[in-house]
Amino acid sequence: MNKRITAFILTCVMIMGITTAYANPDVEHDTETLTYQNYYDGDKSILFAENFSEPVNELWANSSKENFSLEKDGDNAYGKFVKGVINTINFPKIVSDDRLVIEFDYRGKNTGDKYIYLDNSRNVGYGRIYLQKEGKVTGVCEVLGESAKQIDIASGLAEDTWHHVKWGIDVGKGTETVFVDGGEGVTYDFFMDPDTDVRRCMIRTGGDSEYFDLDNIQIYTIDTKPAYTVDSINYSTEKAYPTADAVIKSVNIIKNKDKAVNTSLIIAVFDGDGVLQASTHQPINNADFTGDAPATIALKNELTIPSNFDFSWKIRALIWNDTEDVLIAEKFEDAYNVVLQSPVTRAVFQRDEMNIGKVKVKGIINAKDVVGLEASAVVDPEAFNGDNVDWTPLEYTPGSDTFDTVFSVPAGGWYTIKVRAVLADGGYVQTSIDKIGVGEVFLTTGQSNSSNHGGESAGPGFRLTKAAYDTISMYDVMDGEWALCKDPQFNPYTNANKTPGVTGSTPWPSFANELMENIRVPIGLISIGRGSQPIGNWDPDKNAMYQMTADTLKTFGENGVRAVLFHQGEQNDSDDSEDAQEKYRAAFEKFLTALRADIGWNVPFVIANVGTHGKEAVDEFGNPTGKPAFTSANLKVRAAQQEVCENDPYSFLGPDTDYLVGKDANGKYYRNGNGSDVHFSYDGVIAHGKLWAEFVIKYFF
Repeated sequence: MNKRITAFILTCVMIMGITTAYANPDVEHDTETLTYQNYYDGDKSILFAENFSEPVNELWANSSKENFSLEKDGDNAYGKFVKGVINTINFPKIVSDDRLVIEFDYRGKNTGDKYIYLDNSRNVGYGRIYLQKEGKVTGVCEVLGESAKQIDIASGLAEDTWHHVKWGIDVGKGTETVFVDGGEGVTYDFFMDPDTDVRRCMIRTGGDSEYFDLDNIQIYTIDTKPAYTVDSINYSTEKAYPTADAVIKSVNIIKNKDKAVNTSLIIAVFDGDGVLQASTHQPINNADFTGDAPATIALKNELTIPSNFDFSWKIRALIWNDTEDVLIAEKFEDAYNVVLQSPVTRAVFQRDEMNIGKVKVKGIINAKDVVGLEASAVVDPEAFNGDNVDWTPLEYTPGSDTFDTVFSVPAGGWYTIKVRAVLADGGYVQTSIDKIGVGEVFLTTGQSNSSNHGGESAGPGFRLTKAAYDTISMYDVMDGEWALCKDPQFNPYTNANKTPGVTGSTPWPSFANELMENIRVPIGLISIGRGSQPIGNWDPDKNAMYQMTADTLKTFGENGVRAVLFHQGEQNDSDDSEDAQEKYRAAFEKFLTALRADIGWNVPFVIANVGTHGKEAVDEFGNPTGKPAFTSANLKVRAAQQEVCENDPYSFLGPDTDYLVGKDANGKYYRNGNGSDVHFSYDGVIAHGKLWAEFVIKYFF
């Protein structure tokens, strides 16, 4: 059962089990404020707003500041769109362990928009959740997925009929489930901050005949804290962690509230393959506890940990509701552990002139009496290059629960990196991460021919290039993840969820494949190019493409990439003014000077010599020549790029991609549209990548 289905079932169980706001002892009902307020011109909205430190209308700076009043229609009160009136009722404060439920009656024509939104107050095109802690807004999280931008509450409903809507928000799980007229619930996911303590949300309608029955709106929270939670497991070793042949003697359990059902404690020991090796099962009751103090529950059948136990094994303490046959709480023994935040799988680190890479090792230690930190590296037997590194002490402050240091590893890989905390009693707490590489890292940027716009339509989709070697990775600057390199590249401007139509190829897998044939170490690629960008968009004063480049290089640190591969020029090919060449050169040099000062080191640039839109010249008889159709403006851009490289010892003139026009030796067009387009064809991006590899090898290897 996947996590989404599990979350859906749990949400349904918790929400559907409630019939009224006051029937459940775990329901709370008061504290904050509910404000009715219109946001969209011509639409009606109900805003559920917490007690923010600043006025709601100031937070909603783009609001029309038009509000709702209460109007009577018989015995019922409806929201009526007028100006200048704010009405309030109680609104429950929500904490991270709560499930919020909002129930209301809705009536209207089945036209226009009738949606539940997660606060859309910044006039953006997708739902948002505003997070608050200690009276201040602390973050904004986007809603997951296209379908979760808004939740349709009225599609298919009978017109001019009252319908009951129950909207449950599970704060802890980051899910919400909507039920209309008691039907099957629909669950949506969203991101959220674990420190959230209150939120703001909104119901919106469209049209003049839409109503909410304000008298029947119920807003309440459900306390979802389990009755019991596991605090710790006690071993015969008198250590806070398990060892081979140790005996599990008892478990410390905290009672959060009385539980009036049959409840059991289960201890289970699983080996590294997830196979159950030992277990015990016994009941627990409210009588086992005295007041609010944690109870030490002695095991009736003590459990001996097998002699071949190691830290790949898991020990789980579970509390089970025997009546409903559901899990109430659990604790994994790996809570006493080392948690790595860096490196992550498939990460590649830049090697230095001594053929050594500084692997960033960062994480958290959940253990007591830690006196040291060590790491080792084991190279994959099938790796082209690399050497094992025995356990090596790392920089660490004894007793600290965090670490942020580096581990020197020879070029090569993949490696398995192991990190262990050394304990005062001579024991270790250890973890590991596989597929870590030390080799060559390149940042690629420029305009469309560097960023998922190449390839050609082949049947229902693009023919996409991909890495021929597993040791070629690409990096996502948005979430810090690495993956096998393939097109379309991770890119902050052309990821499928950002720009659905941009899913084409780049030269970078072809470049990396060719390079791997020569250098035989892992390769990492970071793509941040963007289509239709003139050189002026890298001006530091404009703070767009410049800032993305600077921020990415800072993420990787000094000497963290071999070079920036820069492909840009097509967007400047129409400026034929007298000073066009000087303007282009000056803009590029301003960018380089500011960037290097900003990041603190002289990052090398390889700059493509490109100034045309890929047009092929013809002779006097109209026959293709296989050469680019240069204009005077094209030549000025190309000359400026050459000047930049002549003036700057850290910039190198790269491939002359203007000459990739017409057909190759096999009669294949280099460009889309039978050679007429600026973007490269599938064969063109492969040729393009090989050209980049040729120049990178020439300059660096």
